[in-house]
Amino acid sequence: LRIFLALRAVKFKSLSFGKSRLVSNPNYAAKASSVGRINDPQPIYLRILAMLDNLRPTTLVLFLLMTSCTAVPVEYYSADSPSFDPRAYFQGDIEAWGVVQDWRGRITRRFYADIDAQSVDGKIELREKFRFDDGEKSTRTWRIDLQDEGLISAEANDIVGTATGKISGNAMNLQYEIDLSVDNKIYRVKFNDLLWQIDENVLFNRAAIKKFGIKVGEVVLFMRKA
Repeated sequence: LRIFLALRAVKFKSLSFGKSRLVSNPNYAAKASSVGRINDPQPIYLRILAMLDNLRPTTLVLFLLMTSCTAVPVEYYSADSPSFDPRAYFQGDIEAWGVVQDWRGRITRRFYADIDAQSVDGKIELREKFRFDDGEKSTRTWRIDLQDEGLISAEANDIVGTATGKISGNAMNLQYEIDLSVDNKIYRVKFNDLLWQIDENVLFNRAAIKKFGIKVGEVVLFMRKA
């Protein structure tokens, strides 16, 4: 869910699980330009990725040291409650809504999603239907496998390999990579999701999108059992 929503932060044409092309959000660009917030309609994601791709190694190292930050490990929440049990929470109908932000924290898109959660062959399956503020509609499916000692793995059609993570206390962390196609060039970015269970019905999620350890965007969303 989180990787998909993050990718929708900018307009993707012909999204087919990893075979996408970045273009700007015309509504956001027009609105921002009208109040003098931006002069270049080119997506900030595209500009950041292109800049990082062209940096010399020594310059990149210095840039990483100045801009990177350490994420809080999920074990930090081991004593927090309620204890998150994905099998118990991800059952039945779930509503989700939230926003996508660029690296400066500016909202670029808003969304709503209907999620059908169920157990299939011992795994958790999330079938999602999205509606965006510009009228676009999309679907996506996650398959989550719970393992021993709170470890988890997950698969989706648009990620590189398998997502891995861990559950601790009321929180769950999931990390994975995805290849973005931008103007016939492939950029691999990393997603770091952290979810917290607020109560028996509500989950809060923040997903950071990074390139070379540098944050280029974020998704913030809430999920509520219907």
